[in-house]
Amino acid sequence: MLIELIRCSYKDYSVRAYLDQRYGFFFQISHKLRNIHTIICIFVVLGIFSFPPLLEIVMSIPSILLVDDEPSHLRLLEVMLRMTDYRLLTATDGYKAMEICKQERPSLIFADVHMPVLDGIEFRRLLLEDADFSSVPFIFMSGYWHTKFHIEEVRLNCDAFLAKPFDAEDLEQVMTKVLSSSVSV
Repeated sequence: MLIELIRCSYKDYSVRAYLDQRYGFFFQISHKLRNIHTIICIFVVLGIFSFPPLLEIVMSIPSILLVDDEPSHLRLLEVMLRMTDYRLLTATDGYKAMEICKQERPSLIFADVHMPVLDGIEFRRLLLEDADFSSVPFIFMSGYWHTKFHIEEVRLNCDAFLAKPFDAEDLEQVMTKVLSSSVSV
């Protein structure tokens, strides 16, 4: 016997929750709701999940840490990465990023090279010195290059480099390359 528990529709989006005596609880979700964060938010609003199980679900989703002192750059990265299956974490300097790393343990880090307070190079050095974070894939981003030595220093300490400005295709290619190489190691 199939029981429809909840039907929620808004414009082109729809979520239905069913209870089946044989198979248990399952959902029918419109194809436009591919992002797990959107789905979880809908369920929270509908009261399907209570807070402790939701926290476990959210914390089990791998995360990407985005570090840049320019809010517009962070927002652009968030927009480009919105449809991935990752939680997106942001920081505006290396110190804040380090705090987030200790709390969240990101699966991938994008960091701007030039930032006030603690720049990307020093942030990366701190991560490399910590055994818990030295193997986290790391991608530097920058729009400023002053000397060949500086470029080589940055490239030796990261898994990839993105020159600003970059587009969503560049971002996806670099992410795919870095994440596939970190899994195979």
